[in-house]
Amino acid sequence: MAGNDDRSQDILAACKIADINVPSEVAILGVDNDELICGLSYPQLSKNTALSTQRAGYEAAKVLGKLMDGQKVAENEQEVSVSPLHVVTKQSTDIMAIEDKQVAEAVHFIRNHSKEIIQVGDVVEAAGLSRRILEQRFQKVLSHSVHEEIKHARVNQMTKMLIETYLSISQIAWSLGFPYTNNISRYFNR
Repeated sequence: MAGNDDRSQDILAACKIADINVPSEVAILGVDNDELICGLSYPQLSKNTALSTQRAGYEAAKVLGKLMDGQKVAENEQEVSVSPLHVVTKQSTDIMAIEDKQVAEAVHFIRNHSKEIIQVGDVVEAAGLSRRILEQRFQKVLSHSVHEEIKHARVNQMTKMLIETYLSISQIAWSLGFPYTNNISRYFNR
């Protein structure tokens, strides 16, 4: 994890010089959400985004208000933290540490098709295994079913779209293949 996006680009360049594969050998995560740096790098750099700066500003103003009013400020209130709210995964961290190659391929297929309506049968076909064998391997490696992985990927996609776009819930529902907004709400709640 680099302290900022400039350093993450330096790490990426050093990996290229040292012939270290990103992300299979090293995953790189930067901070600052510099779209230009992250977007023009190859592979594209993942980054912490949506820092809680607004919340931190509010907390700092509250402390300043107390000080200006002559009030004492408790020691635990004197330090205001700015925390990342989520990570945008790009190519520099897009890897799963799964030793079972076919399960890893199945998970990769699911994530790549999370905007589409896919069924377990589609994943079985992509993995090249029987449904029973794939389900057994998922249980062994991930401790859940293929269907649960599909649902998890879809919820992550919904969350990503809610955070990163200005689309309405009905637009997101439509783009993900849900004909009605209440269907996506029910799915997301579950």
